[in-house]
Amino acid sequence: GAGTYTITIQPSGARTIEFTATGAGIRLTGADRVTIDGLNAGGNSLTIRNPNASATATISFSNDSSNNIVRNATIEGAATSTSGGVVFLGSGTTTGNDNNTITQNVIRNLSVGTGTPANLINSSGSSSTVTNTNNSITNNILKNFTSIGINISSTGNESWTITGNEIFEEAAQTTLLRGISFASLGTNIISQNSIHDLNTSSSVTGILLGDARNTTVSRNRIFSIPSTSGSTGTLTGIQFDGSPGNPASVTIVNNMISIIPSFSNNQTIYGIRDFGYSGNTVTINHNTVLIGGTATGSATWALVRGTLTPTTFTARNNILFNNRTGGSVNHFAIGDQSANSGTWTSDYNIFVGTGTTPANFLDYGTSSSGTAVSFTAWKAGPPSRDANSQASNPTGNYTVGNMFLSPTDLHLNVIGTNPAVSSCLPLTAVTADFDNDPRPTGTNPADIGADEVVQSISGVLAGGTYYNVSTASGDSLGGNVTINFNLTLGGVLNTGSNTLTFGCNATVSNVSTSNYVVGNVAKQFCTTDSFTYPIGSSDPNEYSPVTVNVTALGQNPSTLTASVTDATLPGIVPSRSVSRYWTLTEAGDITADLTFQYLDSGGEDVPLTANESDFRVFRKSGSLITNLCPSSPCVNTAANTASVSGVTDFSDWGIGEQVATSGPADVSGRVMTNSGRGIPRARVVVTDENGETRVTQTNPFGYYKFRGLTSGQNYIFTVSHKLYRFSQPSIVRFIAQDETDINFIADGFNEGVNTQETYFDRAPFDFDGDGRTDISVWRSSEGQWYIRRSSDGRWESQNFGVSDDLIAPADYDGDGRTDMAIFRPSEGKWYILLSANSELLIQQFGKNGDQVVPTDYDGDGRADIAVFRPDENRFYILRSFDGQVYSEAFDTKGPLIPISGDMDGDGKADLGVYNPRTGAWQVIVNYGIERRAGRIEAGGVPVLVDIDGDARAEIGVYLGKSKLWRFRTSQGISETESRAGNIPVLGDYDGDGKVDLGTYEAGEWQIKQSASAIWKSLRFGLESDLPIPSANPR
Repeated sequence: GAGTYTITIQPSGARTIEFTATGAGIRLTGADRVTIDGLNAGGNSLTIRNPNASATATISFSNDSSNNIVRNATIEGAATSTSGGVVFLGSGTTTGNDNNTITQNVIRNLSVGTGTPANLINSSGSSSTVTNTNNSITNNILKNFTSIGINISSTGNESWTITGNEIFEEAAQTTLLRGISFASLGTNIISQNSIHDLNTSSSVTGILLGDARNTTVSRNRIFSIPSTSGSTGTLTGIQFDGSPGNPASVTIVNNMISIIPSFSNNQTIYGIRDFGYSGNTVTINHNTVLIGGTATGSATWALVRGTLTPTTFTARNNILFNNRTGGSVNHFAIGDQSANSGTWTSDYNIFVGTGTTPANFLDYGTSSSGTAVSFTAWKAGPPSRDANSQASNPTGNYTVGNMFLSPTDLHLNVIGTNPAVSSCLPLTAVTADFDNDPRPTGTNPADIGADEVVQSISGVLAGGTYYNVSTASGDSLGGNVTINFNLTLGGVLNTGSNTLTFGCNATVSNVSTSNYVVGNVAKQFCTTDSFTYPIGSSDPNEYSPVTVNVTALGQNPSTLTASVTDATLPGIVPSRSVSRYWTLTEAGDITADLTFQYLDSGGEDVPLTANESDFRVFRKSGSLITNLCPSSPCVNTAANTASVSGVTDFSDWGIGEQVATSGPADVSGRVMTNSGRGIPRARVVVTDENGETRVTQTNPFGYYKFRGLTSGQNYIFTVSHKLYRFSQPSIVRFIAQDETDINFIADGFNEGVNTQETYFDRAPFDFDGDGRTDISVWRSSEGQWYIRRSSDGRWESQNFGVSDDLIAPADYDGDGRTDMAIFRPSEGKWYILLSANSELLIQQFGKNGDQVVPTDYDGDGRADIAVFRPDENRFYILRSFDGQVYSEAFDTKGPLIPISGDMDGDGKADLGVYNPRTGAWQVIVNYGIERRAGRIEAGGVPVLVDIDGDARAEIGVYLGKSKLWRFRTSQGISETESRAGNIPVLGDYDGDGKVDLGTYEAGEWQIKQSASAIWKSLRFGLESDLPIPSANPR
């Protein structure tokens, strides 16, 4: 109709619609703006099936059905009539069936039972004036048919787009097959389709063009046409039949056609065949055609113009390679069977073939069986032609192996001398190649055929994304470059400050000690895979690659960037280490095995003073240096490689000896005030001679201990605390045996802090007591807590609770460690597992519908059991210091979200609420003495935390849709952009005493550590898990 309404049909779950209609199962008759969307995601899928062999279609469009979409569905049919199709567009009445889109579907024969349709998609009108116009068939899988994959008939069609489809057979047929049969008015595009395995005992045509007006056939790939044993059917890649008396016009450009039958048959083969008429125009530029196999008879052609009234014909910059043998017949590269009639233009082609007289593999005459002539006779014409073309039998540089990557992959091989590379003049109308790589312009030579190997201009490879690239010695990057298929190195390539990125399926070839990359090389990983980074340093012949074998991929895609520096890794001893280090930078979530290759010993990379057989791999992250091979060497001295496995953290990497060691030692001490009182929760760091660090935290009496330090070396012990300052925060001590007296004394309090340590000075959600928030999730379906301890990186799990419980983690016993706790609404009971003594505390408090809000409301250093009751807008708090119940209500209207935090800095939590509809908030301070209120952004997740380090909590919201944090501080509204994630997870992840921003979504954590102001991504948890730091943040 004329309105703007729409109808969308989608499945819920996996659904099948099946009917046995004799017409069409789903008929759109004069229907507009209907979308059939199978979704094909999240467990939703839609199959539409009509098993009736007498049917017209499974889905049909007729009577001016326009602006409709069919996508993401599986559409099956068995209609055997060639006048129908699984999807059928019939006649219009006034305007035609216009602007319809068929995309991302699987269109096929019956998957249940038997039945194969004649046509998969068919558009056939009845009027040349009421046409089906501006319709699109894109990115579909079309398989198993007995006649035509896509048929656009000569009547009733105009301005079609057919792109990105895959058309093939899964079983051999016995009927004539065509991938696409096309005739249409207007302006048409047939591009980027893959047509293969059209296996039949009869004839095959990949793309058949009839009365096709202004039609561009580009970037299509036709290959793997196996035929069957004994077949005599004709095999054709692309054929132009044209139309007598009509201005049919086609441009065939940047196509790859490989026809190599599997059997030795008596078959006529045409790669491209022009069989049009006078008044028709065919332009054939930059195509690559390969004919192969063994014949028992019948001539073959890579390209031929037939014997009908000839067309206006142009063929430039094509590779026409006929590699077929046998049969005592001619295997022509090209044929002109309308010799000296019509219009003919051709130049800068490569012709390869073999005649019965080997050199006569060009066809010039008027016989449909071919008239073999030499290249000299061919060029003489008339008209004269191909003055700058090349011709050869399949030998020397003109072999399949030398010119192409493979018989089915006709991209150019650039290792060695390829006669197609830089051998023709660029065509103004052809600006890109088969892969959409740019073609040269002006006087810069281009490559013959469908593939353009991108090369530098004046030694500079322009920034961009390319498919196939070749570089020469001394080339540099003019910007960031991404390779999606292959890079062939011809010397040292320098990236400068740019990055050379290899896509997930990209490769690099011709790498050697003199062919490598200096600078940043990135590799995208979409699955577990291995890649050798072709990197080295700037001096000649300093190729020093790293091989990355990805064994687990937590994020798809993930990227790892590598470079090499000609110097010893800072922090390890140069005289005992390789004078080369590697930098690896991760974006995503990768687990990998690494193998580093250094240069030969004898002083170049390995000092004469070093013991190469004792080499280990060291990783440096900031100032921390870790020996990844502490127990034994991880070096292959014969291959000059060092390897480590199971790496998840990436930074700088070096190779050197293990420092001489003695037995283990335990070291302890105490952190005290100047009056001798122990300071709890002080952070103590020990650093060894290799820069490797360990971290611990003092207990409630100020004592700390490190176990198992390697004796016989110097260590640096460093202390820090949020409240206290130390004039001597570091002590250097040589450890020869157990030590018990490495003590620190605080001079006083840090400037501007609350001098009384409170519950809020501890890191929240710190299950291991090291002063840092632990990454952790609650899996309600299992009643399981999963925690990644920040102290040592180990995972632990605890079954505690059931699926309907509400988690309530907090420090209920005041020992500095978060206790696991749950509230069971059905019972109104709290279950708390105390970390101090592993005791299970059970407390009746609350009812079904309450929200849990535990924190320290009374200032005794222990979390109080507390709930917020939405139907009363009231907090109920069971105070831990006296066991009394305190409650406070809010008179604010609307849906309220409870918040709590120490807003006035008195060491006791204040309680508040936030209205997500209006952004209004209210906080009751100091047990009702004061009420504060205001307004901030609506629609967010509220928090009440100390974001600016002044020991007073600020109101803030996280806006998930816009990925923004907004806080109301004493300086006004502050705004911070976030990474992806829909659940806020605030905490002190780096242990510096300040709140770190964080978000979580489907197992993906994004943390901005306040110490470094750097966002870090990591993966922990499943899609349905709840991040524990999202529970009542403070």
